[in-house]
Amino acid sequence: MYLLTGLPIRDAPHRLNCSETVDRMFAAAGINLTPDELGKVTPGDLVKSNHLLKIA
Repeated sequence: MYLLTGLPIRDAPHRLNCSETVDRMFAAAGINLTPDELGKVTPGDLVKSNHLLKIA
């Protein structure tokens, strides 16, 4: 949905999207991927994180 429309998928009650899940898993390990509120991230926010490295 995000890739097609550019609209972030957030605040779905009792559900997490993949970006929120990744953000929360890293936070549980003590790594804050973005300065945003925990779990309030989009795939684009994760791409911009200084804590992640793209390996191709």
